[in-house]
Amino acid sequence: MSPALEPSRPAPPSGRAAALLRGLWTCGSIHLLTDPLPPASDAKQSFTAIMGGTCAALRDVLHQPIKRKPLLSAAAFQAVFATLKHYIQPIMVINGANSLARWGISEESRPACTKVIIGVLYATFYLCSAVGTRNSHKLKCVFTSDKMAMDVLFNLMLLVVLATGLSVYLGAIAATLPLYLVLYVVQNLWKPWSLAAVSDLMGKKRRATVLSVESLLESVLAFMLAPLVGYVAETLSVASVFLGLGSLFLVINNLALSGDWGSLRAPEVAKEAPNVELATAPERAGVPIAVG
Repeated sequence: MSPALEPSRPAPPSGRAAALLRGLWTCGSIHLLTDPLPPASDAKQSFTAIMGGTCAALRDVLHQPIKRKPLLSAAAFQAVFATLKHYIQPIMVINGANSLARWGISEESRPACTKVIIGVLYATFYLCSAVGTRNSHKLKCVFTSDKMAMDVLFNLMLLVVLATGLSVYLGAIAATLPLYLVLYVVQNLWKPWSLAAVSDLMGKKRRATVLSVESLLESVLAFMLAPLVGYVAETLSVASVFLGLGSLFLVINNLALSGDWGSLRAPEVAKEAPNVELATAPERAGVPIAVG
């Protein structure tokens, strides 16, 4: 191979750069050798102990209404949202195809244009949802507790579901797009309040267990709702799904899951600092500072 075709090789570091690299490597080695070892971790629990603790936490949460209601409310909200959002997507696709036909787009180009429209709509939904999540803390001036926020936002979400079903029933398909956006915003406003309420039910040690139980209940409810919702949509209509499920959970939420608003207070921004009386110079010599 000729010298012109040989690949270029990086130049070796200069003497000063090489000395600096060796010094850094030496300092790192000394730090690793002199760094104290981390404390030994606690002994691993057996599978029986883990299952016993999980069952005890589940019994404790479900036994008391003050703890059971937030857990079931969070699972029901997520199950209804996850079940119904998939039935709005075909409505969006049909609406997009009809709009393209009215705009004079050729039939061959409609599938690609529909995908672009759906992608832009979902990007808009998620951006607006992110704004809702970012500003969810501002609702603390409206709600007195986490549970109150969960109940009110759950009712608001169910009202949006009913409005969506009514729009589909009346043939106002274009109205489902802004309602779908409102549905996502409400869900992202609700989520931080629900997470704060559920994660504090059993303290820090069992927080992961409680969140796992909430996820399990959500999956079970969604598993039970999916076949029922599919059957109603197939035999009756999609509008019947939204109207029926929205009305059913609106009654369940207000009769069985709402309440206990004073049990879980909303997080405070800051606590008032205690009054501290500063000692004079002679007192600092031998007298402790007096704290009010």
